[in-house]
Amino acid sequence: MFEEKDKKDKDNENFDDIETDIGSNLDTNNDEIDEDNKVYEIKPTILETITDNISPIKIEDEMKVSFLDYSMSVIVSRALPDVRDGLKPVHRRILYTMAELGITSGTSYKKSARIVGDVLGKYHPHGDASVYESMVRMAQPFSLRYPLVDGHGNFGSIDGDEAAAMRYTEARLSKISNKMIEGLKKNTVNFRPNYDASEVEPEVLPAKFPNLLVSGVSGIAVGMMTKIPPHNLAEIINSFIIFAKNPEIDINDLIATLPGPDFPTGATIYGKKGINQAYLTGKGSFLIRAKAKIEYLNSGRSRIVFYEIPYEVKKPSIIEKVAFLVRNKKILGIKDVRDESTRHGIRVVFDVKKGFSPEILLNKLYHSTDLQVSYSVNMLALVKGVPKLMNLVQIFSHYLEHQKEINLRSLNFDLEKASEKLNVLLGIKVAIENIDKVIEIIKSSKSDQIAQEKLANTFNLNPGQTKAIIDMRLGRLTSLAIEKLITEVDELKIEISEIKSIIESPKKLIELIINQHKSVAEQFGDQRRSVIVPEINHLDEEDLITDEVVIISLTQNNYVKRINLDEYRLQNRGGFGASTSSLYKDDELKSLCITNTLSDLLIISSNAKIFKLRSHQIPDSSKQGKGIPFLNLLRLQKDENISNLIAWNQEYKNHWLITVSAFGNIKKTELSAFRNIPKNGKIALKMVENDYLVSAFIVPDDPNIDIIIASSQGLVNRWPIKLLRNSGRASIGVKAINLEKGHKIIGACFTHGNDFVFSLSKNGFGKKTPVEEYRVTGRATKGLMSIDSSKAGDLIFVSTIKEGQEAIIITKRGFAIRIDLDTAPVISRKTKGVKLIKLKEGDEITSVSLIKKTVNDSQTNESES
Repeated sequence: MFEEKDKKDKDNENFDDIETDIGSNLDTNNDEIDEDNKVYEIKPTILETITDNISPIKIEDEMKVSFLDYSMSVIVSRALPDVRDGLKPVHRRILYTMAELGITSGTSYKKSARIVGDVLGKYHPHGDASVYESMVRMAQPFSLRYPLVDGHGNFGSIDGDEAAAMRYTEARLSKISNKMIEGLKKNTVNFRPNYDASEVEPEVLPAKFPNLLVSGVSGIAVGMMTKIPPHNLAEIINSFIIFAKNPEIDINDLIATLPGPDFPTGATIYGKKGINQAYLTGKGSFLIRAKAKIEYLNSGRSRIVFYEIPYEVKKPSIIEKVAFLVRNKKILGIKDVRDESTRHGIRVVFDVKKGFSPEILLNKLYHSTDLQVSYSVNMLALVKGVPKLMNLVQIFSHYLEHQKEINLRSLNFDLEKASEKLNVLLGIKVAIENIDKVIEIIKSSKSDQIAQEKLANTFNLNPGQTKAIIDMRLGRLTSLAIEKLITEVDELKIEISEIKSIIESPKKLIELIINQHKSVAEQFGDQRRSVIVPEINHLDEEDLITDEVVIISLTQNNYVKRINLDEYRLQNRGGFGASTSSLYKDDELKSLCITNTLSDLLIISSNAKIFKLRSHQIPDSSKQGKGIPFLNLLRLQKDENISNLIAWNQEYKNHWLITVSAFGNIKKTELSAFRNIPKNGKIALKMVENDYLVSAFIVPDDPNIDIIIASSQGLVNRWPIKLLRNSGRASIGVKAINLEKGHKIIGACFTHGNDFVFSLSKNGFGKKTPVEEYRVTGRATKGLMSIDSSKAGDLIFVSTIKEGQEAIIITKRGFAIRIDLDTAPVISRKTKGVKLIKLKEGDEITSVSLIKKTVNDSQTNESES
């Protein structure tokens, strides 16, 4: 309670002080002031005083100057590497700090937080996260081809997992980083003050290998960016040595010595032309593709396994992308995706569904995901603080000049130290040769300084020599020590002579640089990881598909599959046929279509809408396969069924599409109207209520052909096509035949007048009849009897045929028989025909497809069970 009161009193005191301060800035005009009419003079405040010194400036001018300053800061101090050591400032400061802390490859690890703290406090006054992330990247073997930092702890993964917090991880310089800082204490590079002039830092590291090309770099500055891929150390050094021996080498000859980039994640590089262009001009691009293999399992299934992925691509992003494509039906045929990677290597598995080609799926995965990426090269780096786009020769040239400079400075440093040591040893040698006199001089001198002066005057010695004599131990006077001294003097003279010879000979200096780099290559060189392929074969999906005759099978419930024609072997007529499909409950076969894998397939729905697919897009299957729903391939509406499948020949030019409905309407439309069909289909025929499409076929532009229309009761109407006018896609058409009540159209075809009419009933009775027996009548007439339906059953199929054709007859229970129609008897129009297939009780014909007879057909009977 008392504490609260004291607090209030203190607040009141503060408030009184404020009032006093405010009052001090106010001045009255009179000593005695009328309280009702006070007049105050307001003195200028501090803010007003400052404002008086502000000069107006145009904001656009200030923006230009400020943005230019910012841009230069980002370009020079943040985003771009130096051409000499290949490092950005933050990376250089990290390595230098670790060197200063003594955390080299031969010492124990030190906490990352300590390293980051020193970098921030001494050299890099920016965010700690950016410094730690830069250090983490230098420790990741999947980011750098040769990591510059040896990390201990969780430093992230190729899956994109972040590193542990800096308080948990530890680090030290890697072995190859010793070559980055080697000679740093020999005055090999210039130092400059840090941000507050309390420390000094190197402008560049000595870097005894071409780190810019070996480690690679990427960075975005203001208005410019750099992106240099990593390379194999041994290959880069080999190429550099060739350049060092002959700096005038033609750039194309130099490029020929360097295979190309080598990524830490391996993978395959496609596009030698793009690589050479980058080396020639500084800009270029190429493709990186994941390495994959296809594993075939005993179950008949297959899987695609990726074991190396493109550089800087994260595995989870690949898997997520594929899952998205599968969910949205952009890619069909992938059953499951698994990441089976371990610490020993990458293994991403895609299980392939039966009926799908793994080669085609692999091609789709490359083109639809980051399993194949484009890498754009932009070899931009700082040259004397100025950003410059360089080719391979220019990069090597600047690097070679850097090596010359640091080696000369190192040699001069060694020469100075050796000369100083030789000077001392020569003085000691003089002292030993005159030891008695030296001892006498020293004993007679009152101080070291006097002794040094007497020695200098007596033996003509310099200060360095006299000091060494004064500091010399008596142990140096032994005969063994004297011999050692003489030997050491001789060795130093030889060493100094060699150093001078290198300094004075540019050729010897180059030889020294070459030998240094050979040593680095021998110590750290390894095998290439990335495979380079000169050019990628831009294969379309269909380049991987064999063009062969296939059967497209459709069921009543819209399940579809693709079967090789050889699955249906030729049989004698009159058999039960072979089991052709394993159907779902309450489903039955509806129709077959004979086509080629590389042909288009026109798919016509019950709503008279046309879709188009390539035949190979329908999954391959066996006769016993159930197939997949058409809904997986097409954008069908609810309750929309597939009625017809038509093989589209690309050679069709002046052709027409004939569509016929169950109620007897027929229409002729130019086939060219259906060349470009959107994914949601195109209307082919306008339908009246409860009507549906029963037949569709393609005819040539020939006025001499006749149309044949057949009803379920066995009536056939033949009339000239010229009686059918051309119609638009959305029209209803005209009447094709005069149907009796309860009858419907079951099919239609066309004839040139020299064919046979092949008729088949639901109960398996069929025949072929000369077309001449069907006289030409007018359109919309009743037609002539084609088969005795009272005995053979309702007519199910009618088509014109020529010699050399076969028929595949399908029943609703999934049995099929393939017969040679040349063996079928020629019978007159009014008969019921002969039994072409035996039907089991409750079974009936649902579909017939005609094909041309092949050379290798054999009369082999299949199982009839």
